[in-house]
Amino acid sequence: MAENSSLSDGTRQPVDPDRPLLDRSRARLRLPADLLQPALDIARYQSMSIENGAGVAGVGPRQVKRLADISNDDGLDPIAAELLQVVNQASLMVAVDVSYGPDSSAATIWATPRRAVASNPFDPAQIELEMVPVNQLPQILGQMIVLQSPAWVAEGAISVGVRTLSTALSRSSRDKALEVLAGDGLDTEQALLVLDLQLPDVRRWRISSSWSTEGEPDEAALVGLDAGPSGQWLDSTSGADGDGLRTFTPLGHGEGLSALRAVLPRNWMGTPLQRVA
Repeated sequence: MAENSSLSDGTRQPVDPDRPLLDRSRARLRLPADLLQPALDIARYQSMSIENGAGVAGVGPRQVKRLADISNDDGLDPIAAELLQVVNQASLMVAVDVSYGPDSSAATIWATPRRAVASNPFDPAQIELEMVPVNQLPQILGQMIVLQSPAWVAEGAISVGVRTLSTALSRSSRDKALEVLAGDGLDTEQALLVLDLQLPDVRRWRISSSWSTEGEPDEAALVGLDAGPSGQWLDSTSGADGDGLRTFTPLGHGEGLSALRAVLPRNWMGTPLQRVA
């Protein structure tokens, strides 16, 4: 069924995926992916009218025309402009990637010390921007990765050599894989858990953040797994690729949100990062 949008008079019209859509009541802006960069460029020149937007480097007449739906005589609609300005001025950027079997999604949070905007990860052809509370970023990240209370919590972390795990996964049967893992010091329960965490129905997520400091930008990353009845885990690798160590750390009740807080800065500078759209 084609999605509809509401007009100011209460009537509805089909949504054109080639044109932007602004929901003023929710401060939410949806843009075709190829219009994000032109919209960001024009937002930098908010004092210009949309007709003059064609003078902005890299913005062509056709793009200006398509953006006319979110503009007025003074330039971009104020709500759209505010959302885009947060992206332009972001001094904290957080990328969220989630995969489940063959499906994957990607979302981004852009933030200044006072404001934050998040993108909707569900349609790669459309960029949906929405203002979110900057003091609730861990909770927002939890929603993006569908953080839930674990069904079960293991007793402790499990570490296995990167090369050993690769060899185990190449074996023709589960029993042979267990033998390889046992040779690396894992007991049967640990080895079974490690193999379960490699199954295709495990939901995997990665959060990467970078933020402004007084010197070079700082960054952090966090990788996790949701294996359903086999629990939720953080997944980290240390050491060189060939001789590295893969460690799976169980997430207990209430520990997921704490882990998400650790990938975010407590404070950061307001200097905008170099933006990558």
